[in-house]
Amino acid sequence: MRFFIVIGLVAVIMNLTGCSSNQKTSNNPMPTPEAAGSFNNPVPTVTPEGDKTDELGIVRDERFYSMKSKDSSLIQLKNDETSVQEALGQPLKKTSPQPLGDGADTFSKMLGKTLEYDGLSLKFLGKSAEELWLSEIEISKSEYETSEGIKVGDSLEALQSAYPSIKYMDTMLLEDKPNSKVYGFRQDELGFFADFIVDGNDQIEGIHMYFVFD
Repeated sequence: MRFFIVIGLVAVIMNLTGCSSNQKTSNNPMPTPEAAGSFNNPVPTVTPEGDKTDELGIVRDERFYSMKSKDSSLIQLKNDETSVQEALGQPLKKTSPQPLGDGADTFSKMLGKTLEYDGLSLKFLGKSAEELWLSEIEISKSEYETSEGIKVGDSLEALQSAYPSIKYMDTMLLEDKPNSKVYGFRQDELGFFADFIVDGNDQIEGIHMYFVFD
């Protein structure tokens, strides 16, 4: 069963869309921090060079699943909570680490936490309160941008220019935004995903990056 990393699983699907997708699933177990890479690396400060892709809709370089802080440091999925807060400062609101609960199936004992900034929501996941890593980025205002300089309010043309391999996700329907479309790319059937919600005027109205595993 595919698991979208979020604080309370239903929130992922509702925030993103209430969308449906016909992607395949995998029976791989959840990766351990050792397998997935260290969650305690400092926030990168080097801007990615080039769009490293293998096919339409596929971007395997992890650096493209990131956003910029106000000092232009990159905040990337799987960064640890401490380094993220050092880059962004204190949030307007935060939750305490809480177990995901029975609805998370085999991941019910994992802990989730949310940090809220103006126009930005960050969700963290981990096995303990001391080891939480960034699992989801949601941008709703133009104050924050992606590693490639894309922000809310930018045009679809700018989005496609910044991410040449991005794909229109025609199977993803937004129940609360029937005139909007979703453009996205991913690492593979599992791993990092990035979705950009584009309104009826071909302007970006939301950015969502997250980590998916079975």
